[in-house]
Amino acid sequence: MAQKTSWQFVVQLISLIALITFIVWLPNVRFNRRDKVITASKTASVWQNKTAWFMLFYFGLASLIFYTLVAWLPTMAIAAGISANTASLLAGLFQLASVPTSFLMPILAVRTHNRTRLIVIAAVATLVGIVALMIPIHSVIYFAIINIILGLATAATFSLTMTMFGLKTKTPEQTRNLSGMAQSIGYLIAAVGPVLTGALQNMTHSWLTSDLFMLAVIIIFTICGIICEKREFIFD
Repeated sequence: MAQKTSWQFVVQLISLIALITFIVWLPNVRFNRRDKVITASKTASVWQNKTAWFMLFYFGLASLIFYTLVAWLPTMAIAAGISANTASLLAGLFQLASVPTSFLMPILAVRTHNRTRLIVIAAVATLVGIVALMIPIHSVIYFAIINIILGLATAATFSLTMTMFGLKTKTPEQTRNLSGMAQSIGYLIAAVGPVLTGALQNMTHSWLTSDLFMLAVIIIFTICGIICEKREFIFD
């Protein structure tokens, strides 16, 4: 669409969709009511819970990888000689590939008592995708396969982390506290990813250093996820 018209028109169109969504959602505001009686319950501080911190880093570092790939995968494709238009289509393929595992992973997580295998499978798939980026094959089909693998893998980990907030807690209050802690700090961690990856590329003039950085982050968040899964609940 940007090629046929202009990128300004595409941005205006996206903004219009957001405006329509806002208007459609407005009637739901009337349901935004608080309970008249709020029962206070004693819950251990999530900030003093070691397992909660591992959950935070699992979520934050996994999100770092996701947003780094969203930001830089098209640029990596262009650097490999793929046209900007094709690179943008590959970015769309990455997002499209994330849909199946986004739906499937929460279902599997709920039905599985020990989710260590799910954590490892999703992480290994992400590792495979990053390693594939390091191989100098300049082919559209090759990059399409990479985008599909990484789309499936990163969405699997992201949806798993979001599901675990509820599965690792016993009450809505605990879920709220854990989710609030993990997401508030986790997204700050994730925001560092695209900036740091771009800085590494500028310093080394190569994507290899950035790829190695992402490999290290994947290994770290996998370890954090496995440690989280050693305990059935964050709060005993």
